Amino acid sequence: MLLGGVLKDEGSTAGVEVLNLKTMKQCSTSAPLPESAFGAAFFILGGQVHLVGGYRSQIDKRDLHLFDLKSRTWQTSDLFPTNLADAVVAQISHFWVLITGGSDTPNTTIVHVNGSVLPGPPLPFQIMRHCALGVDEEHVFIAGGSRDGLGPTKEAFILNWADQTKTTS
Repeated sequence: MLLGGVLKDEGSTAGVEVLNLKTMKQCSTSAPLPESAFGAAFFILGGQVHLVGGYRSQIDKRDLHLFDLKSRTWQTSDLFPTNLADAVVAQISHFWVLITGGSDTPNTTIVHVNGSVLPGPPLPFQIMRHCALGVDEEHVFIAGGSRDGLGPTKEAFILNWADQTKTTS
């Protein structure tokens, strides 16, 4: 599923594209995003697609939009606790995700399938536009991105967020 983004010479879009990876064909969708967006965090949890934050007209947002996969409709939920753009999601289990960094912040946020949103442990530095992968229920691999607002980094590390330690590669 591809959500939003920036179209060349047109600005951000509210388009939603779903691709069938078996047939390599585009599937029909019934609902575009509630508003155009780019730089948002995107994940599936509890049978719903979550779209959090991002940019709208170059302003960081804290909106939370949910897409129901069965009814193919969007609803706007409560606002996220903080503005969030260019963050990355690490799926830890079927029950929760860890949203890492974004908007040059060292913060993380835990989102649980029951709808609870909790502050997570801090990252060792401010980071955005990075790559993150949930390795298991305690470890997240984080690489690249823009660090401390200074530009691109090659740094890669494993974050054990339970005891808040970092192991560099």
